[in-house]
Amino acid sequence: MSELKSLPVDESQDLASAENQIVGALPKMVEAGHDATLKTAFQKHLTQTRGRVEPLKSALVLMGEDAKSKSCKGMKGLLEEGEETIGEGQERDERVADLA
Repeated sequence: MSELKSLPVDESQDLASAENQIVGALPKMVEAGHDATLKTAFQKHLTQTRGRVEPLKSALVLMGEDAKSKSCKGMKGLLEEGEETIGEGQERDERVADLA
């Protein structure tokens, strides 16, 4: 594959992976949140993120590529940190946990 074609494919696969990882993490964030406004914001973000996944997959199909052939390591690391924060939040005041 030429570099000109591989760059948008690689970046689109990375984005698709990141968005899919966020879709998996946001329900946990909704559940962990205490404040109704925060929970609503997480739920809205989940809906918006789901709406970005399909166009990315469609773009990759149009390029003749697989949307699942790459994993976004950066998002994986961020979400691991988020899991840790959620776990720590179980021992904190609700307001502090939501802020974290």
